[in-house]
Amino acid sequence: PNPNQTHINYGLRATDLGIVWDATTDPNDKKVMIAFGDSYDDGWNGFGGGGDPDGWRSNLLAISKDTNLEDGLTFSSMITEEDNDNYAKEIIFSEKDTSGSGDFTAIPTAGITVGDRHFIHYMQIRNWGAAGRWNTNFSEIAYSDDEGENWTKSGVKWDADSNFAQAAYVKHDGYVYMFGTPSGRFGGAYLARVQEENMLEKESYAYWN
Repeated sequence: PNPNQTHINYGLRATDLGIVWDATTDPNDKKVMIAFGDSYDDGWNGFGGGGDPDGWRSNLLAISKDTNLEDGLTFSSMITEEDNDNYAKEIIFSEKDTSGSGDFTAIPTAGITVGDRHFIHYMQIRNWGAAGRWNTNFSEIAYSDDEGENWTKSGVKWDADSNFAQAAYVKHDGYVYMFGTPSGRFGGAYLARVQEENMLEKESYAYWN
């Protein structure tokens, strides 16, 4: 089942995750963004992240303005390569070093929109470990000011031993709350928050409490 025909329209035959959030910046033009993890075109060999490198992109982004989900979620568009509208592009760069000691891949774990700025929390994977207990080099916030076309790594990071290796965001009463957990989800849940208005200033949203 592939109602969006992503293998034809965006060079996307296999993917992971699907982080969905309300990305509305204009109340008259509501939309959600969907961030995917390791993704492949026809080069996918069934192995998962780190399989055949042909067509491997660590992350992709779709946009949907669909308000009727009875027939599934229809993509309005995906962020694509500049010279190829039929090929979804990686939005957050990773080196794809599969040695197990470098920058393996960059996987989105959460997304949120504040004002006109979109944010993604991603984990930069060092290796996938054993028994699903993967390891990170760090986690970081990336942001976009042009509706997801381009993303900037903010430099706001959590180290490999952080309790915020993976995250989830919630907006409430003027704050952005971040629920976190250690790498591989092996640990408890932790909570931090920052004022919404400060999310638009790097120097401010670096200081969660």
